[in-house]
Amino acid sequence: MTDLIKKHGIDLNRIEPTVVQALQQVQGGKIFALPVSTANLILYYNKDIFDKFGVPYPGDDLTWEQTLDLSKKMTRNDGGAQYFGMAASFIHLFRMNPLSISTVDMTSFKPTINNDERWKTFFKTFFIDSSQEPGYQDYIQKTKSFPGLNQFVKDRNVAMFPYLSSLIYAWPTEMQAFNWDWAALPHFSGSPGTGSQSYPAFFGLTKRSAHPDEAMEVLKYMITDEFQLSLSQKGIMPVVKSKNVIDSFGKQSPFSNRRMQAVFQNKFAPISPKAVYDADILNIYTKYANTVNQNTMDMNTAFSKAEEEAVKFIDNFSKK
Repeated sequence: MTDLIKKHGIDLNRIEPTVVQALQQVQGGKIFALPVSTANLILYYNKDIFDKFGVPYPGDDLTWEQTLDLSKKMTRNDGGAQYFGMAASFIHLFRMNPLSISTVDMTSFKPTINNDERWKTFFKTFFIDSSQEPGYQDYIQKTKSFPGLNQFVKDRNVAMFPYLSSLIYAWPTEMQAFNWDWAALPHFSGSPGTGSQSYPAFFGLTKRSAHPDEAMEVLKYMITDEFQLSLSQKGIMPVVKSKNVIDSFGKQSPFSNRRMQAVFQNKFAPISPKAVYDADILNIYTKYANTVNQNTMDMNTAFSKAEEEAVKFIDNFSKK
């Protein structure tokens, strides 16, 4: 679509740069789609649980270390009811990791899990330090899982949940049923002000299109401030950098009384380069993250096992 983008005068400078950079790194600078909306990870929190225990709500400038300390404070058994300080969606934490770690080295096409030191920080934060309180270990042993989306939204026994900002649009009824709010995603100590990677939705044309110019006019409209404003007002994260569009985020959604602008507090982490089989490698990494989280395997062994399995997968894939 590169030539069509030039022909129709589409200004990519109007779009969030990390998304454009991700598009351009796929095929040597050639662009095969345009982003229309996106999402990031934001820290949801249940205000009623914080109020119940008399603990101040999380702020917008927390480190992950501070957040885990807060999680420990909020993890408690009260009158026979177990409350958890934090839930997580491991697959989204991997896919949108704030450290921008690629699953595969795009030069050697070898898995990075046992070679990139940043994975140790990532695993320690999300799969070890987050689950050592007794309440977690009891839950993990019983369910073979970590508290997640349903525990936060439906059971409402989770204080904090880093998750997709798009949840308010995907589950509006469920999210209207309890008292929650937003804070900016916590940051790693070495990268203040940096949140998760962007999670864009792309629209593209193929060579089979019988009306490419007409289709491009539609796509061109979808990234105008007019259309992006309509998305933003509904609580769908826009891809353009327009201040007016960003400032209007969520104003026509059922959640306009929440801290909607927290979603823009952090800058996006760069989107990590991805192989065509990235989702398959992520599934392997996530499987071994679960073994670490469940204390059935230490981190070094998990890294070695994940690397071995990922190497086999890539070798088999390359032979197809």
